[in-house]
Order: sequence, then C-alpha cells, then structure tokens
Amino acid sequence: MGSTIAFASVAITAALVLYTAGVFGERRHHYLGKAQLALFWAELACDSTGTALMGSYARTNGISGLGVHAVTGAVAIALMLAHAVWASLVVWRGSERARQGFSRYSVAIWLAWLVPYLVGLLMGIPALGMTGTRAGVASVAIVAAIALVLRLRQEPTTHEDADGTRRQA
Repeated sequence: MGSTIAFASVAITAALVLYTAGVFGERRHHYLGKAQLALFWAELACDSTGTALMGSYARTNGISGLGVHAVTGAVAIALMLAHAVWASLVVWRGSERARQGFSRYSVAIWLAWLVPYLVGLLMGIPALGMTGTRAGVASVAIVAAIALVLRLRQEPTTHEDADGTRRQA
C-alpha cells in the first residue's frame, strides 16, 4: 500500500472515530453541545482530506471515478457538511428543544456515512475480491443490521406534560 493510500485510510478512519464519538456522545447526553459540534467539524476535515487524497491517487493511477464508492462518498460528504452546518446553527441560535431533538437525525446521517466507509473497506481487502457493487450491497446490509440493533436498543422517548408528569411517547 502506498503512502498516499495509507495516509488517506488513516484520515478516513480518524473521521469514523470522531464522527462516532460526536454522534453517540450527543445521543448519550440527549443534548447537542459545543464538544459534539467540534467533533463534527473535525470529522468533516478528516474525511474530506482522506477523500481528496484517495481521489488524487485514483487520478494519478488512471482509476475511473464514478463507481459506487465515489458516488456514495460524495453524497456522504454533502450530508456531513449539511449536518455540521445545521449543528452549528442549532448550537449558536437553536432552542433547547432543538438541541435535545437533534440526535435522531445525527444517527441517520452517521448510518448513511457508514455505507461508503464500508464500501471502501470491503473493496480494499484483497482476500474478499469484492467489486463496487458487491461491496455496496454488503455495506447496505451491514448498515441495516446496525440500524436495527440501534433501534432495538433505543431508550423510550418521554415528554413532560403541562403538569410536570413525565410520560412515555
């Protein structure tokens, strides 16, 4: 593996760690704070750097660019950028209710981001011999399984009535 691919892989894996910490930190605390916001922006910087390096490597080595991995990766970066901007607006100008309700969307975007991460990972393991399409299908199946587990482990949502009584929604 060349140094460009190695550095890109480290950057994108750092993005995975940062994004996971941000999303699940927010989910655990039921609150979007400045720490999570910083993690979202750092993750976006790492993922964009890794993606740019991978793209440069592909162009230098004559690898075509519009496969499953490239398309899902571009969509994921657009979603993460929108997520980080939205999180910034919520932190700087949002209501407490907006801060508390943000996590349900964060997990969905994190799951969408996992698809291109897993596509690249599966395609990068030579022993698997996966094409983009097979890696895409496998990635979607893995992400669907993770989503199911998260849904099953989700805490029941509660709300407070006007009289202060907490009830399950």
